[in-house]
Amino acid sequence: MFEIDQKPNPSKMIAVTYYAFTSLSTVGLGDLHPITNQERVLGVFILLFGVLTTSFVMENLSHMIS
Repeated sequence: MFEIDQKPNPSKMIAVTYYAFTSLSTVGLGDLHPITNQERVLGVFILLFGVLTTSFVMENLSHMIS
């Protein structure tokens, strides 16, 4: 479907990084997904920012509870 095996190595690495971050951040792959490498790189940063923000909030909440 995505013909990833026919793309050059840098494009493969960007796609693999995007899908790894998507899976690790438990966002999942939805109906809207990036098509170009620029969209995938932006998606990785957005996902990373979301995970960092959630971690920060949960840490502060944990300190308030204890």
